[in-house]
Amino acid sequence: MKIDRQKVHATHLLKLLILNLMVMLLSSCGGGAPTPRLPAYLGPAIAHDTGASEGQIPARIKTQGVGFLLISDSTTPQSAPPLTASLLNVLENRIRQHIESDLSIQVMEAIPTDLLSSQGGIVDLQEWGKTKQVAQVFVVILSSREQENPTVLGEERMMTQMPGIEVDNFSLAEIALVDISTGQVKIQAQGESVESMEQLLVPFGDRENPQHSPRDLLRANAAQKALDQAFGRFKEKWNQALLI
Repeated sequence: MKIDRQKVHATHLLKLLILNLMVMLLSSCGGGAPTPRLPAYLGPAIAHDTGASEGQIPARIKTQGVGFLLISDSTTPQSAPPLTASLLNVLENRIRQHIESDLSIQVMEAIPTDLLSSQGGIVDLQEWGKTKQVAQVFVVILSSREQENPTVLGEERMMTQMPGIEVDNFSLAEIALVDISTGQVKIQAQGESVESMEQLLVPFGDRENPQHSPRDLLRANAAQKALDQAFGRFKEKWNQALLI
């Protein structure tokens, strides 16, 4: 049986043309990191860096310890799904270790998630601080958005090319040291990261789903890189405030 190479080539070009049109349509949605979410949780009037300098942050923070809150935010229409609980726990241990080893501050109490409202925001933070006798809290917010573009997977000259999508995850990490009594942010920093993956439109085979999907791992990897960048910037501001 002879293969009509011209027909195969024409079919291939048609598929690529359709995919290019889809790319043009989808790319109009835009990309980039999500909008900072810190104002949604602390209020726009106080969620800003006050320019901490020597003496503005009490030295007792090192002896009294701080509170800690890690949020995987997905409250906006453009948000990607939140990180899974187990992957979020890995990132929580990572940032807490950074705080304790690099800043020499002990994380005393974790703020319970039931203080978070469904629309974003921290409820009764001052009351919680009084009860736990904690004056300062580290608030860490992870958020991301995703963009999908159609693509063709496989070598161009092979007949085994299959339709797929390229997924880009734009991740934002925000770290803030917050004075609980006033709600003011003493120091804050942000980090961004973009991670990509390719995926078949139609799953190949009937393999069971792993514990974490490829999308879960993509989001966690992007979040980790954004978090590391944010903490590096936070540490620079911390050192400039002579709090080392």
